[in-house]
Amino acid sequence: MPAHRALAVDAVAHAAWNGDWRPAAAHVEEAGQNWDERWLRLELLEQVAERDDAWLNDWRAARPKDCAAATVHAQLLIHRAWVVRGSGYAYTVSADRMALFMSLLKEAMEAAEEAAQLASDDPGPWVVMITAARGLRLERDRFQQLWLELYKRAPHHYMGHWQALQYWCAKWAGSNKLMMDFAERAVHRAPAGSPLAGLYLLALEELGRRPRHAALPSSPAVPRTCWRVSRGHSTRFPTTTSACHGCAICWRTVWSKRDATTPRWNSSSGSARGAVRSPGRSTTIRWRRSTGLGPSRRHDPDGADAEAGLTSFPCCPRTDR
Repeated sequence: MPAHRALAVDAVAHAAWNGDWRPAAAHVEEAGQNWDERWLRLELLEQVAERDDAWLNDWRAARPKDCAAATVHAQLLIHRAWVVRGSGYAYTVSADRMALFMSLLKEAMEAAEEAAQLASDDPGPWVVMITAARGLRLERDRFQQLWLELYKRAPHHYMGHWQALQYWCAKWAGSNKLMMDFAERAVHRAPAGSPLAGLYLLALEELGRRPRHAALPSSPAVPRTCWRVSRGHSTRFPTTTSACHGCAICWRTVWSKRDATTPRWNSSSGSARGAVRSPGRSTTIRWRRSTGLGPSRRHDPDGADAEAGLTSFPCCPRTDR
């Protein structure tokens, strides 16, 4: 991010913490109908509200029909729900915490539904709904209805796809096959320059973390998909742990298909660490593996850079630009 934009983002955050919500509202509106950019700005405001949400309450009171303010509020409820639940497996969560988790998710779903009524063309509230749907373990038919509403508003929305991928993975409401099918469709539908193709890398990385080492896909279409990912969308996809790990799997899959003597790579034996600096306040972007909430900005001045060698893959952007 250019320095001048990082300074603008810092100014928005500090204005909010000082009680002025107007720069935050203007910051979202500047994105117009660039829905991915608008979502990134909404995410920023949700993270600002995590520290202090008094300014958000004032914004909602002053503009009760503002979809952006309502969406940030719904996002904040999602965040609070996962804080209550924690990052452990379901059996490690007490009954009281799980009940509060589910209650907050239901509240977030209702808040997002109300936000959706304020701007019929805005996909943001629907991203919140499909995120809540995963935690609530809504039936597939109901989830599909939510997904179609998001898709018709923003068919290439990156975070919307990422949240849907999480729903379709085996640890939530889907299976390895459903997850991979969804990721493959995203790759083939992705327009030029879209980071959506990188979703396939995250799906491969998820397979590598499944119990008993779920087998990597081996159909003849896999090499073609990997090449499409790596050659067509190299500069827009974030260098994160999951992206780098999936990138390694992707490339080893490609080359093992090109050379039958090359043993297939078992992702459980590989490792990758990655961090990308986010704008301002010395923060580090890390992937929220435990909650699946997406890129997370947390204070981490000692975050490690991508492990040597991984950033040389075509689908991993250089970190020195």
